[in-house]
Amino acid sequence: MIRSARFLMIALAATAALTAFASAPARAQVPALQPPYNTPSVSVLPLASRFGVDGTVVGSQQTNTDKLGIVCRHKVVSTSGASSVQWGIQVYDAIAATYLEYASNTQTGAEGMIVIRAGSVASAVPTGTVVLGLPLPNAWRPFLRVVGGNTFGSRSQISCGYVK
Repeated sequence: MIRSARFLMIALAATAALTAFASAPARAQVPALQPPYNTPSVSVLPLASRFGVDGTVVGSQQTNTDKLGIVCRHKVVSTSGASSVQWGIQVYDAIAATYLEYASNTQTGAEGMIVIRAGSVASAVPTGTVVLGLPLPNAWRPFLRVVGGNTFGSRSQISCGYVK
């Protein structure tokens, strides 16, 4: 009898506690959304020039530890000759100890854009825009490639911003 009375007291106390919690208003933790939602744009390849020489210019390696992706913009400041520039993002392969081309854009206009974000899908992208629905690796860098020998040159800038 004593045991069942003790059990009854515990059950009543638990019921009272649950009733007290149930009557309290529910409050979800909402993250503080203060602009900027994404990190500011960083100039990762400022005013790279390739005049009269075929080849590739690369920016410094960037490290991604917790971002979902990047949005990069390429702006041609000046050109000589027929305008055609290939630019994009290279990622570092630690096993091969080399950089691999991850996303690229052959640009014929004054501006272009590359969006890299896991799961990104675009049904109709604007001209000069490339959308890659893959995650952004840990180590990456921008590149700019000019082809045309001594008859072509380009002076341009690549800036990227992380997508949180």
